[in-house]
Parts: sequence; C-alpha cells; structure tokens
Amino acid sequence: MQSPWGKDIPLYKDYPVALYLDESEESKEAVRLLEEAKIVPVICDGDTELLRRPLLEWGIGVHQRLESIKNWLNSEIPD
Repeated sequence: MQSPWGKDIPLYKDYPVALYLDESEESKEAVRLLEEAKIVPVICDGDTELLRRPLLEWGIGVHQRLESIKNWLNSEIPD
C-alpha cells in the first residue's frame, strides 16, 4: 500500500502500524513488543503531527503511548 507521503508501508490486517519513536525506554519497549508479535512498524522520527494527519485522514488510529500499544496488542493477538 502506498502511504499519502509516498513510501511503501508494511500492513497488519490491511492497516499500517505507525510508531513515533524517540530515545526513551518507552519507545524501545514498544519496538520490542511489536517485534515479538512479528509486526513491522513504520518508524517515524519526523514531525509527529505532520505524519499523523494522513493516517487520521485514512481513518486509522495512531498509538503514541506504550500503554496504548500494549492494549492494542492484547486485543489483537490473544495469548
């Protein structure tokens, strides 16, 4: 699938998984959790507002906090 900003992005159940990273432990933990679930996120290190807007226009939610990612993974991928 082609994103609004012109890059090919990996999909999970037909939806892209975007992750906005910094150097925090929370970001590192989010990447680890997604890797364990075999989900390849789009790593975005630019202006989060500019990158978030196209996803919201597609009707796609954006997980920004580790707790949100954990809850999403728990609901999507049962143990």
